[in-house]
Amino acid sequence: MFLGQSLYSDYCAVYATAMALCVAGVPTTRRQALGLFGAKPGWQGATHAQMSEVLRGQLPGFRSRWRHWQFAAPHEAAMRLRKVAADGHPTLVTGYCRHRRYDVVCGHAFVITGRANHCVLILDSLGKRPPRGALFNAQISLDQGHAGLLAVDGSTWDICMDQPISAIRVVRTPVSVLCRSGRARGPT
Repeated sequence: MFLGQSLYSDYCAVYATAMALCVAGVPTTRRQALGLFGAKPGWQGATHAQMSEVLRGQLPGFRSRWRHWQFAAPHEAAMRLRKVAADGHPTLVTGYCRHRRYDVVCGHAFVITGRANHCVLILDSLGKRPPRGALFNAQISLDQGHAGLLAVDGSTWDICMDQPISAIRVVRTPVSVLCRSGRARGPT
């Protein structure tokens, strides 16, 4: 897992992409993740295009596209993210987040791994180790949020509602389907 990331690094997109790959069945180490992005000291973060390129390179037949939303209220955002989580595929999400303790706002990336009764389950590189057997270490409650922020329980940050939230579903197309369609290609 890619946990314990420093608040002062810009590797969250790298680590979130690698976590999404792991959840989708492509084991990826921290070193491999950094190499896939070419991340070195002084790294300034990854773009959506770079994240998509890594996913395409590692997942045969990957064709998902980024979706972007702007929400007026935290409840609307939580409901959309819950709908995104409905099919059970990991979903890579980016947005601007506010760190509660330091009151710092910056771009952040995390992975939606599922949903429960009244929440969206996420895996966050800034979070703690998940409970044994769980694929989440934080959650977005459907009924929490205030003053332009969508609350994230189990993390140190909240999602800012005054900026867009973007998501890309990480689906691994079965090789048998790719072979029948003639679009098979291996990881690069």
